[in-house]
Amino acid sequence: MSNRQIKVTFKTLTPLWTGDAWGECDELKLTGLIGSLRWWFEVLVRGMGYKACDSTGDNKCQSKCQSEIKSPEDVLDIYRKICPVCYLFGTTGWKSRFQVKIEDNKLEGINKFEVRTRSNKHKVKEKNEYLSRYCNGLFGSFTLIFSFLSDVPDKYICLFVKLLKLLSNYGMIGAKISQGNGVCSIKIESESFDVNTCLDKDFSTIELSKTEKQKNCSDCPKLSNFKFLKINLSFNNKMNLRHIWRKDSNDPKKLNNFDGDINDLWNNKKFLPISFHIRDLLRDLWKSNKYLRHVLMGERGKGARIFVSHGYQVGKNQIELRIIGYDIKDEQWENIKDSLTVKQLNRIFWFNEKDYISNVTLIEEIAGQNLILGGKSS
Repeated sequence: MSNRQIKVTFKTLTPLWTGDAWGECDELKLTGLIGSLRWWFEVLVRGMGYKACDSTGDNKCQSKCQSEIKSPEDVLDIYRKICPVCYLFGTTGWKSRFQVKIEDNKLEGINKFEVRTRSNKHKVKEKNEYLSRYCNGLFGSFTLIFSFLSDVPDKYICLFVKLLKLLSNYGMIGAKISQGNGVCSIKIESESFDVNTCLDKDFSTIELSKTEKQKNCSDCPKLSNFKFLKINLSFNNKMNLRHIWRKDSNDPKKLNNFDGDINDLWNNKKFLPISFHIRDLLRDLWKSNKYLRHVLMGERGKGARIFVSHGYQVGKNQIELRIIGYDIKDEQWENIKDSLTVKQLNRIFWFNEKDYISNVTLIEEIAGQNLILGGKSS
């Protein structure tokens, strides 16, 4: 039986991608979204100093926890035998400790928006081939009702609530977050659980169980090794979106195929698909070191350690973007921040280096370890 529910309302700021078996995203898939939340919960638990297995199977470590229930005592002692993530989200032999129901789903798909590379990938005019990247997914709002079983300790629900708040402020959810998707504002309400008191607690004050029997992935991402950055870009009043990613508005060899209306994305959806070109800029930082570039920025079949969001509106002619990185050296992180200048961003957005971007401001920066300890952002 369940006696505690939390109501979580998500409003997309950049497209949400949950995907399906055919690689499309026409509707919200709970399995994809819950899988993303589980990944972040693993990241949080490891960052707090506890063990957590790797549910994705992407790392060469021990497999996901398994549970074998033979007696009532096994149930009472289960949270000592499996990692905190498997306890809450479920694993082989142990079901999830919550149920989820979708309410008030107002998500709609956006037209697939093609964003090509700025240069011929073969650098041969006769071939004239450009690499295409696509921005699409779901946009709007939806509400999830999480109903927790009565045997779940409050601290696990509290940890989950605090994670949702962290993701609302700094993170991205769903799939393809390295490609700009998944920034959402998240509102959490409950009539049966004290959300506000929970949010006032520091992560470091929430104690979980430790035991050698739990599975663990020591090489997997942990929140204590994450860095979070928010950057604000201001455009001047001369900005013309028809100039973005092309030489001019009448260029017959346009670099962008406007299969969707970019003015609709800006005026109605309130975001610009800029993640791809900013990632191109960052990849150039390590162009002389192919191995490091692939480690940090990813490659085919291998995930990235650096996630860059699309830009979402925060004011008139102003957008904000998020950059998240983990297991990145301090000097590499400083290189990222130093590269995001007015000149560089104008160069990558407009071939003729229009000065449409008038200002670049670092709004907020915080390390994952500070978030765990309840520290303030810098």
